[in-house]
Amino acid sequence: MDGAVARDLATVNQCLFNNAYFRSIDALLLTSFRFATLIKWLSWLLTIAIAVLVDGCRRASSAHLERKRSHLARASVFCGM
Repeated sequence: MDGAVARDLATVNQCLFNNAYFRSIDALLLTSFRFATLIKWLSWLLTIAIAVLVDGCRRASSAHLERKRSHLARASVFCGM
């Protein structure tokens, strides 16, 4: 008797959860989970990307000014100032 009940429940379970409707709900839940995870991490990634961009611009500007200063220092040495 227990074997027959287990077999029937397995058949019902397989019919329910191998249904296209339940598979589409599963895919929808997985997609919404992935989207929520992306939104959660996007704020951190955006913050880091902006920090890297600002740092790169600052370093480029600083290097440009440093090159100008070194040229001026060499010019003052050559001119005897």
